[in-house]
Parts: sequence; C-alpha cells; structure tokens
Amino acid sequence: GIAENATENYLSIAPNPFHDVTSIQTSGDFSSGVLTIYDLFGKTFINQVMSSNETFTLSREQLPSGFYYVSLGSRFTLIK
Repeated sequence: GIAENATENYLSIAPNPFHDVTSIQTSGDFSSGVLTIYDLFGKTFINQVMSSNETFTLSREQLPSGFYYVSLGSRFTLIK
C-alpha cells in the first residue's frame, strides 16, 4: 500500500470570520513557512514567515473589505 505521511501540519484561525482581530496559529512539524493571505483574484496582501507553534495576530485594519484565502507553504510544498 501507500505509506501515509506521519507528519501532520496544522493552521488554525480563530475567530473566523472576524470583525476586529483574529489569531492565526501554526502547529505541526516544520521548521518554517510563509503564511500568505490573498484575495479572490490572487492579489497578495500579507506574506509572513512563520515557524511551528507560532501565532500571528491579524487586524481587520490591515485588509480592505472582502473574502480572503490563507495558505501556509514552505519553500518546496504547500503545507495547508
């Protein structure tokens, strides 16, 4: 069979949706990655280097009104 990856990586965002501020927290087994927040059209608004078990606080004032995607990627692969 196919071996499963024993290492899991997580990205949690709370509260979601948010009005004023939200916390984005990483956990799992990776050394560092880039947290990217982008809109529906692919325009990047935030790139933040993060390590495992780190928290980034996002203020609503940092983004115009709209819907956004959040991804956490390493140099080689998309983590989540």
